[in-house]
Amino acid sequence: MVKIGDFGLVTTITTPSAASMYRTVNKGTPLYMSPEQKTGGKYDEKTDIFSLGMIYFELLWDMSTVSEKIKVLESLRTRIFPCDFCKKFFLEHKLIREMLSESPANRLNAKEIAAFLKCFLLQNQTGRLQKTV
Repeated sequence: MVKIGDFGLVTTITTPSAASMYRTVNKGTPLYMSPEQKTGGKYDEKTDIFSLGMIYFELLWDMSTVSEKIKVLESLRTRIFPCDFCKKFFLEHKLIREMLSESPANRLNAKEIAAFLKCFLLQNQTGRLQKTV
């Protein structure tokens, strides 16, 4: 099981005040910021889904230089993937594309991502069993 945690910008969910939002505007690593966070707009937990999509992509795709990483991640922010990514990671591409939607309303939530990954893992497990028989 993999767990990813980043609590550097955490605020209490029970008091989503303007003051707590202001504290985190333009904080963090710009390449991973959601569009709404980068522009200083209102945001919620869906901003984390965007960042998680960027990280998920980075775990899958090999980038050999810092300049390549910056170029690829900048393109990814607008959902432009490297040519071979879709072929090599078809299902992951579908998921990450949804996570990187410009509009938070169109992004998956954590429950939907978990369900997608569960199905994905079950498919891969079944595929491996069939290959070994």
